[in-house]
Amino acid sequence: RMLLGALKGLAMLLYRAHVPLPASVQTRLYARDQYVKSQALCSAIFADCELKWSDKGFWVVDPMPSPVQLDHYYKTSYWATRDDRQTWLRHRDISHFRQIEPHIRSLVDNGQKPLAANFGAGHGGISFLLSALGFSVTHIDPYPGDLPIFQYSSRLDSIGSKVDLVYGSHSFEHVTDVVSTFDQVLSCLNVGGFLFVEVPNALSPFYSSVGADNARIPRIQPPHTVYFTEQYFRNLGLEVLSLETYKYEGDPWGSRVREGNGEVIRFLGRKLA
Repeated sequence: RMLLGALKGLAMLLYRAHVPLPASVQTRLYARDQYVKSQALCSAIFADCELKWSDKGFWVVDPMPSPVQLDHYYKTSYWATRDDRQTWLRHRDISHFRQIEPHIRSLVDNGQKPLAANFGAGHGGISFLLSALGFSVTHIDPYPGDLPIFQYSSRLDSIGSKVDLVYGSHSFEHVTDVVSTFDQVLSCLNVGGFLFVEVPNALSPFYSSVGADNARIPRIQPPHTVYFTEQYFRNLGLEVLSLETYKYEGDPWGSRVREGNGEVIRFLGRKLA
């Protein structure tokens, strides 16, 4: 172990001294360097933040970082340390699709081309499966990728038409105004339309600690700005088709956890009126 550490240290010294290294080593060292810089920038943005509880069922960081700070972080650091956009389809995307598909199939069976909005689409993921099923898909993302088969829009309320499905996987915990964002979601959904959300579970032992009153309190996890509980989705005003927690540790597909302690919350709801 000591020898391995010494070799890593030597490789980093050579890298910083601009001594040529094998391409694979250079790539890993660059990625590590970017990660360290990203963590430092993110920590600085959230250094003075605390969590503020809303009786609607979520916590938000307070004070909320400014849009300028967050935009700078995402543009310069966030995507530089992630390789999600190089993997178009993952286990989680397929798991989500399997859960949603029985409910949304009727939307394509009538010969129409329903509309879906992938909120914070990132690598695309489920968009490919929805497109193959017969949906027209718009990516709602301020940092659009290079997937020409999909439309891109920076906001839900700028699509210009109602949609039949809003899908958000690990994206709503990054918004700066929860109430306004979900007002847009509910407003843009057609009657009979569906909302699917997966977000980190703020009360999971994986993301929280026990406070003095024996209640669980989430830990700040930059760059997450919102920390959801199941209560929020239960009271969102949609028909609850599914609301459960899942864990991914040891299972890339996700396993249901009935005690509510899973790492993530999965919600599927339908707009009735």
